[in-house]
Amino acid sequence: MTKNYDAFDTFGEVFSAIISDRNIKSDEQLARKAMRVQASQPSRINIQRRTINNWRNNRSMPRSATDLRFQLVIRALDVSDPELTALMRHLDRSKEEEPVTDNSGSAAQPRKLFWMAISAALLAVFILTFAVFKLQLFSDTTTFVQEIPASELHLSTDGFVLPNSSSEPVTIDQLESLTGWELYVARNEIYARRGWGFVRQSSVCLQNHFNKHAASDNPSNGWYQQRVRQQELTNLERDNAETIRRYECSARGGQVKCNGLLNQCF
Repeated sequence: MTKNYDAFDTFGEVFSAIISDRNIKSDEQLARKAMRVQASQPSRINIQRRTINNWRNNRSMPRSATDLRFQLVIRALDVSDPELTALMRHLDRSKEEEPVTDNSGSAAQPRKLFWMAISAALLAVFILTFAVFKLQLFSDTTTFVQEIPASELHLSTDGFVLPNSSSEPVTIDQLESLTGWELYVARNEIYARRGWGFVRQSSVCLQNHFNKHAASDNPSNGWYQQRVRQQELTNLERDNAETIRRYECSARGGQVKCNGLLNQCF
C-alpha cells in the first residue's frame, strides 16, 4: 500500500519513511548499499553516512535532482514513482521558499517563475531517467513467469518454505539446502504473513504463489490474506528477512526473481 506522503511536511520525513520501509537500520548500511550501486563504474562518488544523516534530519538536502549522490541513494532504495515525486516536491519547495528580490527590494516574480520552470523541467528529465534505469534492471528479459516452477519449490504441509520464520531465528544451515526460488519465497512469505501484496509486474509469480494459499480459497492449508493496510513486521521477522537477503546476495551471488534469472543485489 502506497503511503500518503502528503502527510509529511519535510524532505527528511519522506526520506526517513522510505528508508524505514526498506528495513534499513542505519545510515551506514544505506551508504554502503549506495556505494555498491556504482561498483562497476570507473569513477566513484563518495557517499558518507553523515550526508544521509543530515538529509534524514533536515540539516541539509540534495542540491538538486541531478545531485549524483542523491541519484545513487534513490537507486539503492529502488524508490517508486510516488516516492520520488514526494521527495522532489520538497526539493522544489525549498527553492520556492527562498526570498528572491530585485535591487529595489520588491519581489522578483519573473525570476521566481523562471526558476520554477527550470525546476519542473529538471524534475521531468530526472523522472524519465530514473524510469529508464528501472527498466534496465530487467533489460535482459521482458518476460516474467506466471508460476514458480513446481520442481524448484518444496513446501511444508502448511504451505511455507520456512514455517517458523515468524517465531524462530532463521539459520544459515536452513538456507543452504534451499533452491534460489525457495529463498525468494522464504524471504517474501515473511511479508505475506502480514498481509502484504506484491503488485509489481516483476513479482507476478510471487503473488500468484501466495494466492494459492489464500485463507478463503483453501481452508486446509490457507493462510494468506492480503490486506489493504498490511501489518508491520516484528523485529524478529525483519532480522530473518535480512538474514535471507544477505545469504542470497553473498553466498548465492544474487536473488532469483520472477524473470527466472539470478538478479544483482543493490
